[in-house]
Amino acid sequence: MDFKRQKGMSQENGTCAALGSVQVNSDVTIDMEGGYLNCKEISIPLARKEYQVLCILIQRRQISSWGYCRVEELVKYIYSRDSEVVDKPRALQETIYRLRKKFAPLPGCDHIIEGRSGWGYRLRTTP
Repeated sequence: MDFKRQKGMSQENGTCAALGSVQVNSDVTIDMEGGYLNCKEISIPLARKEYQVLCILIQRRQISSWGYCRVEELVKYIYSRDSEVVDKPRALQETIYRLRKKFAPLPGCDHIIEGRSGWGYRLRTTP
C-alpha cells in the first residue's frame, strides 16, 4: 500500500489525517489521496517529504487564517524519525524549494508557498 493511502494515520506519523482533494485555485488541486498536483490534464507526482509538508501546511491553513507553520514544527513532524538527515532545517528548505518548482509552472501558483523569516511557511490558497 502506498504511504499516501494509509488512512487514519496522524500528522506525527507523517501522513495527512484528512485525505481528499484541496482546491488551490480555480485551475489547480492537490490530490491528497494519490499524492499529486493536478491542473487540467496534467498530474505532477509528489515525493514523500513534499507530500508531508503539504499535509501540515494544509492542516494549519484549515485551523487558522494566519496559516503559518514554524520551521521548528515542520522539522519536528517531518524529520524527527529521520536519523540520517544531519541538517534538518536545510533539508526542509530543499523540500520547500522542490515543491515551489513543481507549483511554479501551474497557473496562479508561482508564489503558493510563502515563507517569512521568524514566522515560518504557509500555503496560500484562494477561497
